Amino acid sequence: KELTTYKNVRSTIKDLIKFESEQYSLDYELIGNKFATDFRNMLQPRDGVRIKDVTLNKKLKHIKMFMKWSEKQGFHTATNYKGIESTKVTSRGVKYALTLDELNKFKELDLSNKRHLERARDVFVFGCEIGQRFSDYRRVSKKHLRLDSDFKHIRIKQKKTSKDVIIPLTSDALMILEKYDFKLPVIKEPVLNRYLKAIGKEAGLIEEIETYSQIAGKDYSELKPKFEFISTHTARRTFATLKVKEGVPTDVIMMVTGHTTESSFNEYVNRSESEKLETLKKYML
Repeated sequence: KELTTYKNVRSTIKDLIKFESEQYSLDYELIGNKFATDFRNMLQPRDGVRIKDVTLNKKLKHIKMFMKWSEKQGFHTATNYKGIESTKVTSRGVKYALTLDELNKFKELDLSNKRHLERARDVFVFGCEIGQRFSDYRRVSKKHLRLDSDFKHIRIKQKKTSKDVIIPLTSDALMILEKYDFKLPVIKEPVLNRYLKAIGKEAGLIEEIETYSQIAGKDYSELKPKFEFISTHTARRTFATLKVKEGVPTDVIMMVTGHTTESSFNEYVNRSESEKLETLKKYML
């Protein structure tokens, strides 16, 4: 995540350099609503590709964060930047979770002749088994394990929230740890995401999903194959979704995932259209 953030900030800096070369020179006082409008207009379209509103919002957020930091450092007393508002985004991207059948396809795929993909698959499946963020499941090692009782489990402090969680250790998760002598392969997140899409394609996850995006305040949709939506965070969504389908109480699942509110937890649960219809049929008819 840190690498992704760095790349995004560097992209914003390049855009600011381009802005000064094509539009006008900037100083602290000029960073306000007029600049924000001109900045958006410069980037739309960009090399024939229209940038999503959510991406533009992130770029303006980077600029405001810098302005706030530089103000605290005493570099300026400008306040115009505080009035910059983000474009309201109503369209949401696909938050994909694997079905049990799809997860099994991942597990059963023979990747013995593609060791880099096999390692990537194992790290991802481990994440699906324990329901944590990538920043946490990537670093699970022997010191986090409690194997000396009938209830084999993992104890770890979540990196993002500093919350201590207890995670039941499934046989599949333990098998993966043992395979790598209790130290999972180290793979950078952008590389792992690329590998996961390749694995998903090889596993046959090619069913198309309609995805929505917002550009210049307008909604657009397009069809993309499922494998394009698989990333490290899909593991956490898959865990939550499958546990709900198994009938595990929400509060019990939240003890593992570390969610503090049911509303935030529900953002991770992916229900297919057929499942929604079955639920309505069961309780409403």
